[in-house]
Amino acid sequence: MNCLVFPEMNRTRSSAGIVILAIGIFLMAACSGSGDQKRPNILFITTENQAWEDVHAVNHDLDLPVIDKLYQDGVVFENHYCAAPSSVPALYSILSGRYPHNHQMMEDGANWMHEGTPILMEQLSKAGYQTIGIGKLQLKPWERKAGFHERIIADGYGSIASDTLKHDDYYFFLKKNKYTRWDYLKNIENAKIQGINEWSLTDTLNIDHFIGSKTVNYIREKKLSKNKDWFLWVSFNGPQYSWLTNDSQKENHQNTNFSSTRSKEGELKNKPFDQSLCRYQYNRSIADATDVDPKLLPSVLQEIKSRFYGNLSLIDSQIGEILNELKKQGQLDNTIIVFTSTNGSMLGDHHLFQNGVFYERSAHVPLVVLWPKHLKSQHIKGFTSHVDLLPTFLELAKLNIYDALDGQSIVPVMKGEKNAPDHTFMEVLNNYAVVTDKYKMGLYTTYNEGELYNRKADPNELKNVYDLPEFKQKKDSLQKLLLDFYPGINTSLANRQEYQLLIKKVQLKNGQSLYDNETPYFPGKALKLKADLQLKANASGPIVLYSIENVHGFSLYVENGQLCFGIRKWGKEEIYRIPEIISRKRFQVELNIDNSGTMNISSNALSTNYSFQTIWPLTVQQGHPQAQSRLLFAGNSVAGWIKSYGKLSRGAKLDGTVYSANISTGESF
Repeated sequence: MNCLVFPEMNRTRSSAGIVILAIGIFLMAACSGSGDQKRPNILFITTENQAWEDVHAVNHDLDLPVIDKLYQDGVVFENHYCAAPSSVPALYSILSGRYPHNHQMMEDGANWMHEGTPILMEQLSKAGYQTIGIGKLQLKPWERKAGFHERIIADGYGSIASDTLKHDDYYFFLKKNKYTRWDYLKNIENAKIQGINEWSLTDTLNIDHFIGSKTVNYIREKKLSKNKDWFLWVSFNGPQYSWLTNDSQKENHQNTNFSSTRSKEGELKNKPFDQSLCRYQYNRSIADATDVDPKLLPSVLQEIKSRFYGNLSLIDSQIGEILNELKKQGQLDNTIIVFTSTNGSMLGDHHLFQNGVFYERSAHVPLVVLWPKHLKSQHIKGFTSHVDLLPTFLELAKLNIYDALDGQSIVPVMKGEKNAPDHTFMEVLNNYAVVTDKYKMGLYTTYNEGELYNRKADPNELKNVYDLPEFKQKKDSLQKLLLDFYPGINTSLANRQEYQLLIKKVQLKNGQSLYDNETPYFPGKALKLKADLQLKANASGPIVLYSIENVHGFSLYVENGQLCFGIRKWGKEEIYRIPEIISRKRFQVELNIDNSGTMNISSNALSTNYSFQTIWPLTVQQGHPQAQSRLLFAGNSVAGWIKSYGKLSRGAKLDGTVYSANISTGESF
């Protein structure tokens, strides 16, 4: 066996040099350690949102000395994919060794798996392992032990509910230092682009620093048993691009050119519908900011990526501290280190900023295993999945691998006894994908659509060849692989729909509401509105209100008897007021806006017709029109859902009755 020798490196930061030296010392000590235990200790380290390429070994601009050292000396799985490229389903696939269609936790808001489902920590605990979980595990409910003997919980950094509803260990840590999560979350409201702002507290209060330091203290206080084997899962919240990174961390990467992305103009129009949905979920402010001013995109990408990699640098240094402390306490001689990420993050690729899609940056993640006395450094080309981790841990713990698992142990692969498979599967929200060396295909089960990429000719996944006749044979063979993997896909495919044609006109009465596909799509189109209504004297309230995510919309309303029309674009309003008070109780009003923005209003309750030059039309954003939720109301707005116009309060009702409101779109702009 060859001992691991760390080359001398010139570093600009002394802390990085210390980390390199510390890891080198502990690994050389591992090479010369005495006697093996029957079973290894297991240190399992996970991040969230870190893609395969977010390591120095792939992207040489990144300064991540600890993770880089793991890559140099460990077993690197070059084609490791999430079972589900979304955090909770991915974690539960790791916990259960099963794909989401079997563990049934299909989305981030899912609850706990069926009682009785065998899970990783319970199996190890029953087998005599000491099991400890530190960090973000998203168990339901959040305080669930799930087979852990002890948990230190830092389960999410971005929700006020984390302080008001669940008092996790990070809550008490902040409280001890006279802070709450709100002390950094409030800065989001003042950020130029919501969610992209500097971490306002000290580094030691950062949630990932908390996870690292708590792990180090746990080891330092000799809480890891020396008399029996242990399993320690350290789960970081990051890397994230939003508010976890201070300027000093960001500076480590701010001079790197991160602005380029894998994308092309109008790409989402030719991609599956669910990708457009993903663009506007979680933090749509980035999509909105770069749509309203496309010239901002390079600087926004530079900002989010430099902060993202700054957060990853902090995590890298914390991993180094953990490994160094394990060495000091003599706990590394028989410890296997497994490092992966639950899912990746798009960071602007394909006009997307989060995860939940089958693209490389979302689904292809690191997997490195380091066990110096037992496994030689090598790169594995075959495919592996998160579902393979549980059976791998079971084999390392010398336990039987039961039949209910979807994954296979990768221990024989690491020992050279067998090859890894030549493909793997992924799924998210009832959509399914298979990836091979040459192709990646996704089947979507809501609409009759899919995606197929030739990975050799189109590594950036820009050209969807799913519907091209010359790829039909390949598509059929990959579909057969998917159906063999999960025959239940057949039922979903049989129920797929074609895209519904957009509705062009509707009629509403007082109190009625329409949602999404029941509602016309007005961005880029002319508007015609005719209403028959009755008002009380000096009435106020909405006559008709239309909203797209509270970002775009319009409203015809009255304010103290004065007829008004509001247009909302990018969350900002322009109000056009008729300069007379309506005295008739019942009347009709007709409003027309053409594609140039000219609005004409006429009514038998007005002394003349009025014309305004407006900011219409509403803005067309990228992707499928149906992907952005649309709401249309007559005579009211729903409290908590709709931001009202002018001086109207949220949830306002009309002082009167809308007998009918006929609303239609004109030709496309």
